[in-house]
Amino acid sequence: MVCNYPINIFDSCLNGNDPFVCDDLKYNNQTLGLKLERPEQIEQFDNDITAVAPYPVSSLNDYVLAMINLLMETLNRKTSGLQNEKGRTIYISYGNIFGKPRKVSLTEKKELINNGISAAEQFLNRFRLISLYCKPLLISTSTATFAEIFNGTIPMI
Repeated sequence: MVCNYPINIFDSCLNGNDPFVCDDLKYNNQTLGLKLERPEQIEQFDNDITAVAPYPVSSLNDYVLAMINLLMETLNRKTSGLQNEKGRTIYISYGNIFGKPRKVSLTEKKELINNGISAAEQFLNRFRLISLYCKPLLISTSTATFAEIFNGTIPMI
């Protein structure tokens, strides 16, 4: 399996086959995925554009990174319009942090955590899930967990 985002593992194939190779899927809308993406790709998603975002190339290294990005995006897309992801994926920006194996600095960890919190807030606000479960709407996102949000036991500011 070559897939960094196997959200279809939770779906059902209508003819009983493996959901990774099935074209006739019933999406499990109770699945919530978290996916790291380039900021440019998230910006396109926010504008309802699902094509792979352009990658600026000005050096051989940029060219290699652009090819890797295109390869990963192509391999990870089960459907061309991302219907299998839309509405059940929180896209988290990895900013300028690249995925090569190395020790991640504390600053980079904090950036990823803050990007995740921001992306989750945008996702939940977009679908008005917070307003269904929380009164007042002001919550301490640095300490609230999804379980607290859905159980109504959210630390208030």
